[in-house]
Amino acid sequence: MTKRQSASQSSGTTEEYKFVEHGPWITTGGKQWCFSCGHVALNNDISRWATKVGCYFREHPSFKSKLKKAGGK
Repeated sequence: MTKRQSASQSSGTTEEYKFVEHGPWITTGGKQWCFSCGHVALNNDISRWATKVGCYFREHPSFKSKLKKAGGK
């Protein structure tokens, strides 16, 4: 059992990543964004990665490491 699984079991929540494709894409002010999750498609590494991974990119196992590498929280 990984730390993530044991932490989610102890807190009573299960955060399993599930791929759901982004869409429909809407363009506002020159930027595309996903109507389903609100993700804005920017021209940077974390945004391109999140676009490939799908609507539940925040639950992806490598989200925190990608965000930290990109200079986020």
